[in-house]
Amino acid sequence: MEILDLFDIRKNNLNKTIIRDSKETEIGEFRQSVHIWLINDNKELLVQKRSFNMKRNPGKWAFTGGLPMAGESSLEGAIREVKEELNIDIKPEEMGLLITFRREHDFVDVWVARNNTKIEDMILQKTEVEKVKWISISEMDEMLVEGKFVPAIDLYYELFKKLLYKCYFNGWD
Repeated sequence: MEILDLFDIRKNNLNKTIIRDSKETEIGEFRQSVHIWLINDNKELLVQKRSFNMKRNPGKWAFTGGLPMAGESSLEGAIREVKEELNIDIKPEEMGLLITFRREHDFVDVWVARNNTKIEDMILQKTEVEKVKWISISEMDEMLVEGKFVPAIDLYYELFKKLLYKCYFNGWD
């Protein structure tokens, strides 16, 4: 059973918890979600195909992500999710918070880390991840147009892409 912290509209911890998937949050209560974008030295993004057993968006492509557990910070949750889903160890100092935004029932923190782990060195959490691959920004654009990604990415992808070029790709040559 996964227990999650709840936050107010200003992202202050309410010192209240909820069991994951037990019910929707009350008005004025929000969960915390994390998305993790891993970028290699070739300026490629690591994407993962969601397991066909997943309740939401089975077989769709996504970035690593999940929900921090109660008592866990957003950063700690992001690091744990990368380890659980891909068996990649990321250090806190390797993670950068790119953007935070609020959806209807949660806050989403988008973390970015530079990482060069080879696909064959990853151990996938098969209950959640079908397969992974490194893709270029242009491949990402094509996959989005073709509807291969989870819909949540549409909320911030264009902004992310601009920030990625300005803040992360600049000077990486």
